Amino acid sequence: MEPAPIKIRILIVDDQLVVREGLRMLIENHPGTRVVAMARSRAEALELVGREKIDIVILDLELEGANADADQAFLQETERSGADAVLMNTGIANAQDPVLMAEAMKHAVLAGRQAYLAGRMPRKLYATASSPLEGVVR
Repeated sequence: MEPAPIKIRILIVDDQLVVREGLRMLIENHPGTRVVAMARSRAEALELVGREKIDIVILDLELEGANADADQAFLQETERSGADAVLMNTGIANAQDPVLMAEAMKHAVLAGRQAYLAGRMPRKLYATASSPLEGVVR
């Protein structure tokens, strides 16, 4: 049986190897999803985003030097490269219930994958109602 074609290319950015490898194993269990690069810092990630075809970036919000301005700048740079960014706090070991936090992280990764596959909403210059006029989501 041939492996599924790669549809989603992911970059993982985290300063801890065990977290990067754990997320990689979780992500690569889904057909069509591949971790194409891993980075230890935002600077290393930006170099990779410039070189590799990356669809999604998973960023550890607890990286050294993390703050709202740095996160915003990183998002803008990855968006310019054509990647969408998924921000997640990867502090599983520091959670009061690490097992429950790991399960929540799994759901976050799956939700991000589904949202990516659903397609990006078009950008607008002004806000309008976006709910469907008919039908119900079940």
